Amino acid sequence: MVQNERAAGAGGAPPGADGPHDADAVRTAAGEALSRGEFARARALYEKLSRLDHADAQAAREAGRAAMALGDLAYAVDALNRADRLAGHAPDPELHYLRGEALYALGRRDDAHREQALVERELHAARPTRQSQLWLARVYARAGELARADLIYRSLTPPVDQPVDLEVAIQHTESCVLARDWRAAQQVARELLARAPDSRRARELLAAALEGGGDLDAELALREDLARDATTSRAVFDYGRALERSGDDSAALRAYRRARVLDAGSGPADPELTSAIRRTSDRTSIELAAAAQGRSDPQATSLHEQVGIAVPFGSAHHLALGAWRESLTGNGTSRDGVAGELWAATALHHRLADVIAGGALGLRDLGAEDGSRDRGASWSGFAHLRGRPARHLELSLDAELDALWREAPRSLLEGGRVTGATVHVYAIALSNRWIVDSGVQIRRLVLPGLAGGLAPTTSQLLGWTGVDAVLWAAFDHALDGEILDDRMVWPAYLADSVVASYRHFELWSDSQPEFLRRLSMVERASIDEGLLTARKTFARNRLAAELRGVLGWDRSREAVISRIGASLLATPTRSSRISVSFDLGVESPSGFREQVRTGSVSYHADL
Repeated sequence: MVQNERAAGAGGAPPGADGPHDADAVRTAAGEALSRGEFARARALYEKLSRLDHADAQAAREAGRAAMALGDLAYAVDALNRADRLAGHAPDPELHYLRGEALYALGRRDDAHREQALVERELHAARPTRQSQLWLARVYARAGELARADLIYRSLTPPVDQPVDLEVAIQHTESCVLARDWRAAQQVARELLARAPDSRRARELLAAALEGGGDLDAELALREDLARDATTSRAVFDYGRALERSGDDSAALRAYRRARVLDAGSGPADPELTSAIRRTSDRTSIELAAAAQGRSDPQATSLHEQVGIAVPFGSAHHLALGAWRESLTGNGTSRDGVAGELWAATALHHRLADVIAGGALGLRDLGAEDGSRDRGASWSGFAHLRGRPARHLELSLDAELDALWREAPRSLLEGGRVTGATVHVYAIALSNRWIVDSGVQIRRLVLPGLAGGLAPTTSQLLGWTGVDAVLWAAFDHALDGEILDDRMVWPAYLADSVVASYRHFELWSDSQPEFLRRLSMVERASIDEGLLTARKTFARNRLAAELRGVLGWDRSREAVISRIGASLLATPTRSSRISVSFDLGVESPSGFREQVRTGSVSYHADL
């Protein structure tokens, strides 16, 4: 966010001819400006002093200090490096400390570690002072040696019956945050607030520690209080982030817009704030979608068309409405047919769980093997539940009741219907880099009877376990736009990543002979699969590609399992998305034995 320091020193004289020209006068004026916190003026005067004497190490050093206060870290690193070189690399722990902090902020961690090592070595050779001990504690905290840092901070903390030392207490709390020890950070911040309840910085650090520790309720209350009387955008923006994580997109958007008002006139628009406003605005906008899909298996070919609309309401909920129609043709036969649905769903989103429930009116006109027509209408229902009862555990439940069986063109042409439930359990570790996925699916598949005969059925039990490993990820590089999937219920994200996965499936089926005669399904499978998915965005997150491949082995039948696919996505505008996909599958864990080809194109747009 844009910091107030940009305006620091604005009331002072600008660099140039209006300032003093004599070197001693410039040095005096620069020192006075620095002591008053007029960092922009101080930096300009020290730069003038450097131009008057290119060998003045002190001028370069102080220009770097002023640049640090202004947030110009790249300049600060260069200026401090120049000062170190001009001083002949004489011991100067403060210079190395400042340069190390700037390098950390710039993401140059290896260079920063080298600077911090110099700080530690030079401080151990010097007489300790209060300030040098604070630098040393910060070095330890940056290195993850929180116990050593804590000892120094505790030694510098005045007794309870004496006034609090805000600088020590604030830096102590910051060190815990840097080390990502959220429990310790909360404890130290609360100790400080007990002695200095009006310390805004202590409350900000406590909010950061609560965020890191996952205590969203306490964080929300604290950030709301910080944002209430804020005069700068940062506190309001952070409150918006907490609201967004809680699932209240409407309130988050209001907070972001207020932050933009506070940011006005403070410099260039902050890209993080602009992105947040666009993201939550898209989520709270009406979304329209249209899609077309062609599929074929050895027994049938189909052309699928679909339209949908999502209408938001409340804090983060939406109503989804849609319709689809699929035209089917039997391969090598005169059979044909049409099937479709009109459907509606309500999607309720909360930070602890997402609940989606809906129903559909199915319509069909299908040609049977005996030459008759299967015409009629039917009702079906579906529900989805996603929840995260613990920080490292996520559960999902998907259920459908008497739905049209759309798994392959042949299953739909045969008039198949499915009732079943799928449960996933995800164990998440190492900052979402490792995910263990286990689950079970139970379903009953039914085909209409021929010539007035009984309806053939099969019951399936599919169980699996496996792991996903995120080999590489850059989640800040994500495709633009907040777009839903083609069912208009779940967000469809795509960020740079490479994910390797392994799954073991066990399938048991109890099928009637008539069922197996009409559809090529397996009754028993024991499958090991390896999966690889690669995603990459291009053109400033306006284009993206995804490649996916599966290779497996069914030990029960000694058969190869394989699937490949690719998608190309584009965002012509920041509120629209076009997707083109192709998939080719040979067998699947769900029991289909034949090759299925699928090609699709979709367009989504926010109004």
